[in-house]
Amino acid sequence: MAHGSRVTRFFMALGALAATLVAAMLLHAQTVDEFGSAMLKGAGSTFAHPLLSAWARDYRVFRNGGAGVWPPGAGLNDEIGGAALDYEAVGSQAGIQRVKARAVDFAVSEMPLPAADLRRNGLLQVPLVAGAVAIAVNIEGIGASALRLSPGLLADIFLGRITTWDDSSIVRLNPALKLPAARIAVVHRADGSGTTYTFTAFLTQSSPDWKKQVGSDLLVNWPVGEGYEGSSGVARALQRTSNSIGYLDAVQALAAKLKLASVQNASGRFTAPSGTSLESALASATWDPAMQFNASLINMAGAGSYPIVAAVFGLASDRSDRRAPMARAFLKWSVTSGRATAEKLGYAALPPAVVRQVETALREPH
Repeated sequence: MAHGSRVTRFFMALGALAATLVAAMLLHAQTVDEFGSAMLKGAGSTFAHPLLSAWARDYRVFRNGGAGVWPPGAGLNDEIGGAALDYEAVGSQAGIQRVKARAVDFAVSEMPLPAADLRRNGLLQVPLVAGAVAIAVNIEGIGASALRLSPGLLADIFLGRITTWDDSSIVRLNPALKLPAARIAVVHRADGSGTTYTFTAFLTQSSPDWKKQVGSDLLVNWPVGEGYEGSSGVARALQRTSNSIGYLDAVQALAAKLKLASVQNASGRFTAPSGTSLESALASATWDPAMQFNASLINMAGAGSYPIVAAVFGLASDRSDRRAPMARAFLKWSVTSGRATAEKLGYAALPPAVVRQVETALREPH
């Protein structure tokens, strides 16, 4: 009798364990659906990589109702529940190609696409934030913002016409600096990059010779210099190369402790990337929702404006399929709830009026 009771209790316990396992499997399946197959996937800009990395963390907290970790016993403290968003900083060109092919849910780029291209590929485009393309140098004895460079000088350096730091054209703008009689080592991006597009668009506006010989694009044929993959590759090259000059986003340049030059703006003043100089440039921007917000922030008006500013654009499907609304919801979250993080990192958030326009553009398609 006692033996029978033990057997009964054993099978009852076994049944309870089986029920628990079934419940766990159902919860696991639900989790996979929510954060596995349904995890948002994005790709593109390395310029915005620091921001997208921070947003990925913040968005996970948002999706979790404001908690930084999943509640104990929820079954979500495993790898599957580790993120609600995955972003690959593969460069703007690759990101645009992937979102067009529907290999990712959204892309991020500094090069706005024409409205006709967006319609042809079933995409919408909205600005998310703005950031500065910094001109960084590694010259012994030259401090932050000390070196002054005009647009014409930058064009001539990257065209290979000015080859040494003690060239009379540079010395004339920087009489107080002790510039070395050293060859200028030019560093640029090797991959298709929105940062390259912004920088070369600035040079194209500033120099007829640059416009004729090189032009502006995500990927150009550089007359001189060494190319490196990604903003991080450019930063590392500048750190280890004496007497070098290159361009990359200001956030990563400052994180790498690079010295940034002051660049002459449309008003003739020399400005360096800062929150104030970014906001000044952004204040003069004109956004047209009818043209999918296709706008340039280069050489904007304002005495205090930094002249090489890029809008960071989000690209997503404008269709009603299952994943498209998720991507649009993330982009809407970015321009609203992501503002504080963007500003803390050194990007400029969109003005409230533009945010309202973006929210309208991100509504469900009719």
